[in-house]
Amino acid sequence: VTWVTDSTYGTGGIAGYAADSGAVRNACNMGSVSGSSNVGGIIGYSAGTGSGLYNTGSVTGKGYVGGIIGKNALGSIASVYNTGMVTCSGDSGAAGGIIGLNDRGSVTCAYNSGSVKGSGYYTGGVAGWNKGGTLQYVCNTGTVTGVLGSDTGGVAGYNQNYNTDASVQYAYNTGAVTASGSGSRAGGIVGKNSGALLTQVYNTGQVTKTGNGTAGGLAGSNGGTIEYAYALEGTAAALVGAGTGTVSDTAVKSGTEMQTRATYENWDGFGTNWQIGTLAA
Repeated sequence: VTWVTDSTYGTGGIAGYAADSGAVRNACNMGSVSGSSNVGGIIGYSAGTGSGLYNTGSVTGKGYVGGIIGKNALGSIASVYNTGMVTCSGDSGAAGGIIGLNDRGSVTCAYNSGSVKGSGYYTGGVAGWNKGGTLQYVCNTGTVTGVLGSDTGGVAGYNQNYNTDASVQYAYNTGAVTASGSGSRAGGIVGKNSGALLTQVYNTGQVTKTGNGTAGGLAGSNGGTIEYAYALEGTAAALVGAGTGTVSDTAVKSGTEMQTRATYENWDGFGTNWQIGTLAA
């Protein structure tokens, strides 16, 4: 089944374009979606708000490709998830399990379990490119694969300050992250962190790079700030592959330590933002 709504702005399973005054709520797509630029399982290009959205269909494109939204421009989304496979076949785009490009927008409470593969600039489990935006209470469990030198991360491929501060907060990744090609950067949380913030994040997914590149359990390259962040031992040779950014209160932890409350005593909101244990179905 192919379910596509196209517009001059983008292609989406529910809407090609959502204006800044618009809202898409409580919607789902289970069909495959394919297009060129700005392709999303729910919305191709969004400048508005979205909540209660989920996608299970495969999403394929050449530009900005996301399991929920292809490009989010100053918009906000909350309470969304994707289980469908996301693929960007273009050499200059971005692929994300939730959003391809988050351009100064906000993403809250988002979960991706679908595999993400990109041959463009940026590939991420949640956002391919977080450009001056915020990602909060987000996680990825799907495999993330970047080729042709892509910046590849378990949460975001590229976390970049752009006019506004970019941040990834209260986030984790458990999926395997792989980047290949000359100059590739692979990170358990972000492939490349440029002037931006990572705080209260952890990674347990294996991080692998092939060819001439860098890899880190948290970030492939850091030119920003990373704090209160942990990676499971054995996920990568280093926490940060390269860069001269600020790193504090970060560590490699054993499996036992990762499941011990005392490990997270310096993280705010423990018991509300974070809990240890098995959640009820």
